Amino acid sequence: MKKQVFIFFSAASFVLFSFAAFNYLFDPLLMFNLTGTTKLKMFRKTNVYSRPHKAAQVDMIKPEILFLGTSRTQNGMDPKGLLKILDNNVSIYNTAINGLTIYELQKVFQHAICNNSSASFYIGLDLRIFNANDVKFRSDYDESIYKNSQCYSNLFGKFKYLIRAPQFQDIKNIFSPFKFNYFTKYGVTTPESIQLGYELFNEIKKQEEAYANKEYKDFKLSEAGLGIIEEILLESQKANRKIVLFIPPAHFRMWEILDKSLGLEAFLNLKKRLVEINERVANKLEKSAYDFWDFATYHPLTTEKLPDSPDSDIKKLKYFWEISHFKTNLGNIMLQRMNNISTPFDNFGSLVTSQNIEQKNQQLKHDLELWKIKKGHEIDPQ
Repeated sequence: MKKQVFIFFSAASFVLFSFAAFNYLFDPLLMFNLTGTTKLKMFRKTNVYSRPHKAAQVDMIKPEILFLGTSRTQNGMDPKGLLKILDNNVSIYNTAINGLTIYELQKVFQHAICNNSSASFYIGLDLRIFNANDVKFRSDYDESIYKNSQCYSNLFGKFKYLIRAPQFQDIKNIFSPFKFNYFTKYGVTTPESIQLGYELFNEIKKQEEAYANKEYKDFKLSEAGLGIIEEILLESQKANRKIVLFIPPAHFRMWEILDKSLGLEAFLNLKKRLVEINERVANKLEKSAYDFWDFATYHPLTTEKLPDSPDSDIKKLKYFWEISHFKTNLGNIMLQRMNNISTPFDNFGSLVTSQNIEQKNQQLKHDLELWKIKKGHEIDPQ
C-alpha cells in the first residue's frame, strides 16, 4: 500500500512539475514574463485569458498611469501616444478588457492602486458597462488573481496558472507561423491580432447585427454601477489621484443603431448622470471636478465612408476597425485633446460639465437627424 501511495504521489509530482516547467518556460498566457521579453517567439493568444493576463502584467509593471475601459479603449488607446506627449520614462499600461463590466472595472482599479498607490487613470466609460441586466463577471474573470481591498494577494492565485494543464491550443501556438502576442507590451491590442481573418464589410455587418439585436436589447441602467463610479471618484479625490474620464468615440453609424435598438435618450441620460456624479463628488470635498471628455460626436473623424458591398473598393478605414472600435491613430488625437496639445482636429470632442451637457446632448440628437438625411454621403476625413 505504501509503495502504491509513493508511486501515485511521485507520478502526480512529476506531472505537476512538467506542467509548471511548460507554463514557466513557454508562458502561453504571459503570467510570469513581461510581454515582449520572452526569448521564445510564439503566438500567444492572451485575449482568451485577458483578465488574469493583464492583472499579472500590472503586478510586474506597477504602472504609474493606466487606461481602463472596454475593448474600445483596449484597441484604440496606445500608451506610446501618451509617452510622446509626456516625453519621460513614466510607466503606462492599457489594462482595458473586452466586455469589461462595472464590477470588473472596480476590481481592476483596486488592483492597480494596490500595486502603485499614486497611479493615475484614463477611464473610458461605455454605455454597456452600466447594463444592470449584464453578468457581474465574465467567464475568464478570476477573483484570486486580483489583490483584495486590503491589498493582499491570494497565494494560490498565480500558482494555479503555473500548474495549469497545457491546452492543445497552447502547444499548437508554439508551431504557429504567427510570432506575435495578442497584446503589445503596453497592453493595447496588436493590429495583427485584430486583422486575423478580417474582412471589413463582414466585420461591419457583424457589429451592426450584434448591437442591433443583442448588445442593447435588454439594457437597463445600473444604479449600482453608477454608485461604483461615484466610489472610485470619491476615493480618488481624497487621495489627490489624477483621473481623466472620457466617453469613447464610435463611428456615427453606431449611434444610429443605438437609437433604433434602445433609444438615444438612454445614452444621453447616462452622460448626464455621470457629469452630475463627477461634480457632486468634487463639490462634496470642495475640489475641482475631474476632466470629463465626450468623443461620441458627429465629426469628420467619426463619419468615414463605409463600404456598401463586399466588393467595395474601401479596403480599410483610417480611424476605425469597424463601426464600434477605433484605431490608435484616433486614440492619439484623443490623447492630444485630453492633454491640451493643439491638433488639426481641435474641434473633436469636448469637455462636458453641468453647464453644457444639455446643449451637447441636444446637439447629438440634432446631428443624428442630420446623419439620417445625409446617410450615404458621409463626410470623408481630411
